[in-house]
Amino acid sequence: MMLKGIGVVLDRWTAGCKVGHAFRSRGAVLDAISGFLVVRKPEHANGMNFEPNLKIGDLLYRGIDRLSWEDLSLSYFRGDLPTSLATIWQELEQSGRKLWGLKVLKSYPDAVRVWEYWQNENEILAIRDLNSDISAGSRISLSYLGVDCVVLGEWSVLLNGPYARPEHFSEIVNRLNSNGLLDSENDSAALFKRYEELARSEVVEPIMSGARPTHIRVFSVASAG
Repeated sequence: MMLKGIGVVLDRWTAGCKVGHAFRSRGAVLDAISGFLVVRKPEHANGMNFEPNLKIGDLLYRGIDRLSWEDLSLSYFRGDLPTSLATIWQELEQSGRKLWGLKVLKSYPDAVRVWEYWQNENEILAIRDLNSDISAGSRISLSYLGVDCVVLGEWSVLLNGPYARPEHFSEIVNRLNSNGLLDSENDSAALFKRYEELARSEVVEPIMSGARPTHIRVFSVASAG
């Protein structure tokens, strides 16, 4: 699945965070969230042209490259988009045209409105980016999942590398946490370097010349109140 580039390396404010640690959305935590995505749950993250391997052993990939906004998009193109979501669709389209490219909502309540229509198949993720700080407008609880490595304008290197060809990424696979993600930007950088080596040998799908890794810190929305 192609992901538009975010364009910056994410902040190191969560470098010492433990996976699964819950954050209350007060002050610094809200300032650290750049946007929200509605993505398919791992067991539903497949489509007509998207059949990735999201599992290595007992680990499931819980990164961002999971058909974000898929059901909203399908509803729009079928012509049955709920009227209450029309403005949200337009906002997402505009967010995708900005510098960092990935379609995100800055409003947590708006993300919830989308999720409520397709909640059985979807979940809400929060992500961190240095260029924009937002207020969720509601008290929320976040659980830190880990780091996903994304190539600007392309896809998740983690999903298209270790999950697609685990036999060529044994060292990286051994570093995956319980959420199927990486624990640090150093691990993400090491993954990108290994992916580039294999891409030159055509073992994995090549990436565009001059591509840079973007290290995305991913959070699940544990609860709302």
